[in-house]
Amino acid sequence: LSSSRRVCSTRIAAARFWLDRGVDGFRLDAINFAIHDPSLRDNPPIQDGKKRTRPFDFQDKIYNQSHPDIIGFLNRIRALTEGETDEVALMATVAGELHHADDRFDWTGFYRVTGPEILKIGPYQGGHGCLVIPFSRGVCGAAARMRQTQLVPDVEAFPGHIACSSSTRSEIVVPVIGADDRLIGVLDIDSDRPDAFTQGDAEALEGMMRDVFGRL
Repeated sequence: LSSSRRVCSTRIAAARFWLDRGVDGFRLDAINFAIHDPSLRDNPPIQDGKKRTRPFDFQDKIYNQSHPDIIGFLNRIRALTEGETDEVALMATVAGELHHADDRFDWTGFYRVTGPEILKIGPYQGGHGCLVIPFSRGVCGAAARMRQTQLVPDVEAFPGHIACSSSTRSEIVVPVIGADDRLIGVLDIDSDRPDAFTQGDAEALEGMMRDVFGRL
């Protein structure tokens, strides 16, 4: 007990040392983040009202819970795509790798910007996709129009949802942006499970799109 008190006192003293110098946050639970990757972010604190699985849980574990091997997977994608500049080849590679990496993914593919406010089907894995999607319609159109990831737990509740497949229950769509803020297209992943995707998935996929397409 006395040893624990000394450890706690030392930690508090170290925290106060840095707080006095303007540091405004700490992460003391670094054991489960022993492998560090700059593309992975810290878990946010649990918000008021959200159920905690244990009374001493203070993190909302959205970035390290779903994909324990995320670092290895991201490194594999980087290795496979390094040096390639052809957008279609990159899309085909990423779609193939992603689709077989997670059993939540029922359809995985890209829609490419082919004209003003128009998306057309690109490389994909799964059943048939919609051939053409205007920016004004559906989840993919919203992601392209707003240039923001769309995380949809229930596609039936999304205004203007386009039912390319009757089996789709939830969806995540990530904009693909190249150099000079050029919109290349969107990555679309559908699931036959409701509420299949997390904010952690969104962050990981956004980082992957930046890694693969951000220089083009």
